[in-house]
Amino acid sequence: MAAAKKDNKPGKMLKIVRTDSLVRYRHEFKTENGVGEGDITEHDQPLKKFDDALQALGPVAAKILECDPEWAKGIVVHSLAISYTKAGTRSATIGFKKSLDSTSTMHGMDTPAFQIDDAGDKEDGRRQCTPTHAKAVMTMIERAEEYAAGDRQQAQLPLASTKAEKIKKEGGTVAMFPEGREEGDGS
Repeated sequence: MAAAKKDNKPGKMLKIVRTDSLVRYRHEFKTENGVGEGDITEHDQPLKKFDDALQALGPVAAKILECDPEWAKGIVVHSLAISYTKAGTRSATIGFKKSLDSTSTMHGMDTPAFQIDDAGDKEDGRRQCTPTHAKAVMTMIERAEEYAAGDRQQAQLPLASTKAEKIKKEGGTVAMFPEGREEGDGS
């Protein structure tokens, strides 16, 4: 059996993950045998508009979880997963960390999947978020697709804290995630 040949053009964006040291995205790609999925891990620093779009999902997560808007403060969004029906209707799941008052430590959480489009042909259902929140999710999908296409800063994300320290000693700059804060430090 011959190996499946990949088409270089990525298909639908399925997931984007952002940490201090990497950006990983999963997308569909076409093969001779149909459609496959693939993960790509990059260490290029995203543009500010990428991180801004990702962090704009914090209030969306709070609303989907039916929390007070004030609860969105302190959320650090680190991932967005997108699923598609056969008709193309999209649902999203937002992954984030938040420090809870009762423990004062960062906890990883995910929203339940929520529909961002009205149902496609021959499907039931409706969009399960406000138009503004659907637009925020769609903007992040666009930013992820731009990143995958090469729209990035000309700098590397630190691969480890020791590498970041070395970069700083050599007079370089280190990207913090989100800007000015290391992931998980609760500030």
